Amino acid sequence: MSSLKKYLNLKIVALVFIFSLLPLGFIAIGDETDSFHFTVTADMRSNHERFRKVCKAINEKIGGPGVFHISTGDIGPLAKNRKVIDEEFGANTIWYPVAGNHDSDNPSDPDMKWIRKEFHSLPHIVNGGPVNCEETTYSFDFKNAHFVVLNEYYDGAGDTKTDGNIVPELLAWLKNDLDKNTKPFIFIFGHEPAFPMPDEHWKKMRHHEDSLDKYSENRDAFWNLLEDNRVVAYICGHAHCYSHYQRNGSRVWQVVAVACPYPENTHKYDALLNVIVSGVDVKFEVYRDMDEDGEYAIYDSWALSL
Repeated sequence: MSSLKKYLNLKIVALVFIFSLLPLGFIAIGDETDSFHFTVTADMRSNHERFRKVCKAINEKIGGPGVFHISTGDIGPLAKNRKVIDEEFGANTIWYPVAGNHDSDNPSDPDMKWIRKEFHSLPHIVNGGPVNCEETTYSFDFKNAHFVVLNEYYDGAGDTKTDGNIVPELLAWLKNDLDKNTKPFIFIFGHEPAFPMPDEHWKKMRHHEDSLDKYSENRDAFWNLLEDNRVVAYICGHAHCYSHYQRNGSRVWQVVAVACPYPENTHKYDALLNVIVSGVDVKFEVYRDMDEDGEYAIYDSWALSL
């Protein structure tokens, strides 16, 4: 056998050996043609004109909402906030709404009805939610990323029943959804932090032991599932205070986004989140109006790579 053939044979054997070491759930990464960005806000509620300023800042600083905009709860009255989005981003903007505690505190709330109805017109949907939560929990795919929206007020019997919890029925649905996923990047969205943290600059702390941490056993099972599936980030709201956090030993980021925060009625707590996904990495950018002069500037950024 020639030395060239020996070399090629050895190379093939080496490649077969390397790929045999990869886990069964190995997912191939994409390339730069998969690049896109999306933006996140939360907790605007009835502060419509303040939300409008936030949307204008997204246009000015980021160049628009990206392939879609997502708002992680406490976003009603939804029809009025949808009108702001239409006027500032355009009527064709894709907006994924996430149920928050103020959206779900009444089973007949018009905002929950709006979210349920809106589900049927959302693009890229892969899976509807579990029984009795089919329209307010769901997942969707875009290019090389998988996205999951969770209704944390679901108790197995209805989608407005808890005070914020990852009940076993919701966790089982999430596990099944992630087991089917073939995309390399995974993002999970909910309203309540798993680990409430103080604002990274202003140090205000809200909803400690009044978020998913209130049910720590369920929270830990949820977080372990995210770890097992190499989720990039869990993105939420509720705290009205910006933070990004990795639990000790964790590779999953928790990011708390803020749009129109309630405490102190001030823009200094705003935190506009832009997420840039490429074929091989993810970059997070956070813009804030620290001086309350209407000028949002880059405050924080970090990246991770496959």
